[in-house]
Amino acid sequence: MDLKLYSSLDSGSFKCLLCPRHCVLQPGTAGFCRVRRAGSAGITAQQSPVTVIAEDPVEKKPFYHFFPGTSTLSVGFSGCNMACPFCQNHQLVETEETHKEWTPDFIAATAIERNSSSVTFTYSEPTMHIEFLMECSSLLSQAGIPAALVTNGCINRAPAENLLKMLTAVKVDLKSFNPEWYRKELQGDLETVKQFIASAYSLCHTEVVSLIIPGKNDSPDEIATSSTFLADIDKNIPFHLTAYYPQHKYSVPPTAATT
Repeated sequence: MDLKLYSSLDSGSFKCLLCPRHCVLQPGTAGFCRVRRAGSAGITAQQSPVTVIAEDPVEKKPFYHFFPGTSTLSVGFSGCNMACPFCQNHQLVETEETHKEWTPDFIAATAIERNSSSVTFTYSEPTMHIEFLMECSSLLSQAGIPAALVTNGCINRAPAENLLKMLTAVKVDLKSFNPEWYRKELQGDLETVKQFIASAYSLCHTEVVSLIIPGKNDSPDEIATSSTFLADIDKNIPFHLTAYYPQHKYSVPPTAATT
């Protein structure tokens, strides 16, 4: 699998090309995501990145038009390239307790053994482990098991499309339609996410979700702008609006049912 995910710089350091952060790494250092690390010959992915394997209703992702009513084998990872202060899975993102034995072969074998309807890469930001995801997706495809992805969509176009071609479904977090809030509050890039959604829709089943946070991204105008963006791609893209509750560094009150 030949993915060009870094470039060499004259200084002896390396520039990561996976996401729009474009971290410049000296040998022995890791990127913002904490899982992509520079060595003497380039940037490599974290070894043994899986933190959790669990069975979930597929609607929990949320997917409502991808094998509804079934369970999916959820595979979670360490690390993330954003820093959402309301992250609901921050313990998994930050943990260093990974399982060396949970290889792509193990995950495919587990899915076959459990007769799983699908496998979903989820919980943190799986795309930081793109090599692992692509290897796993290839093995699942050989077994006739669809692979799905839950992602923040903050990944550059070329690697994104390489991955998306191997997936059956993707759920993308559209956390806001305010580029400044995306950059300052979440340390992400809205334009990259918008491009990812367009690419995803062209290559596999796509659903989009916005977590509605009071006083942050809950204005009707902003939600309408997000809806219009999606409708301009295809008015039939499922758009989920989900309720926030206080988590991680946020103490903002939970989303009201009336909202």
